[in-house]
Amino acid sequence: MSEKGRKRDLRREATRRQILDAATGLAAAEGWPSVTMRKVADRVNYTHPALYAYFATKDDLLLALLHEGLALYTAELRVAADSAATPEEAVLALARVLWEFPWQHQELYQVMHGLGGVAFANAETRAEGQAAVAPGVAVVGPLLAQHGRDPGDAERLCVLFWCT
Repeated sequence: MSEKGRKRDLRREATRRQILDAATGLAAAEGWPSVTMRKVADRVNYTHPALYAYFATKDDLLLALLHEGLALYTAELRVAADSAATPEEAVLALARVLWEFPWQHQELYQVMHGLGGVAFANAETRAEGQAAVAPGVAVVGPLLAQHGRDPGDAERLCVLFWCT
């Protein structure tokens, strides 16, 4: 790729980031139901139609934020599980992430869980959700086996814990 092409891609990604940040900022200020493409365009000093070069619909923009939230959540869970010295400490570290993530990333958490009128469920987001549960399953499965329980229950228990 040429230098000109790289610069164009970097500018495009920076603008995309601005748009996502503007949508999240609007949601923080007014709630997700009041976020519109027109308001986001105003926040980034773009014309309303120009915004559609980055996201075809508001749902596409929200889906991008959902993917971002799941990736961040998964990364935080992996760090928590990997940094613990014992499986028991890992469970506590995972629980801490489960508790703190919604407070630290409220708008992303809302998009991830369909709050505020945002609802997405498809094969791609299901796979991402399963990836987010995987660090817990890797810790809980062996603990269950160690205590004479079926390690196959780990995913169900982790999802249940996440849901509560």
